[in-house]
Amino acid sequence: MILRIAGDIHGALDRMYADIRAFEAALSVRFDWVLHVGDFGVWPDPSRIDGATRRHEGAGDFPTWAAEHRAAPRPTVPCTCPGCGGEVHPEEA
Repeated sequence: MILRIAGDIHGALDRMYADIRAFEAALSVRFDWVLHVGDFGVWPDPSRIDGATRRHEGAGDFPTWAAEHRAAPRPTVPCTCPGCGGEVHPEEA
């Protein structure tokens, strides 16, 4: 299994997956899984973003992904450990 770790994307899913595909091409591999650590920054309602996400270009493209029901091109899981800052807040989903 080949694992790619990504972090602090602040809702910029298009950029994250473009970077992953470019890295795969450079290495001539395909990642089996993506582990996201840090601030995922996914806010279905862009009017409710937090300060950190606001400072990083807002809600990113996640609201578009959610509205279009787009699937991730690679299986992706967020790290929810408090140490990485990746806490999941169900009330924001």
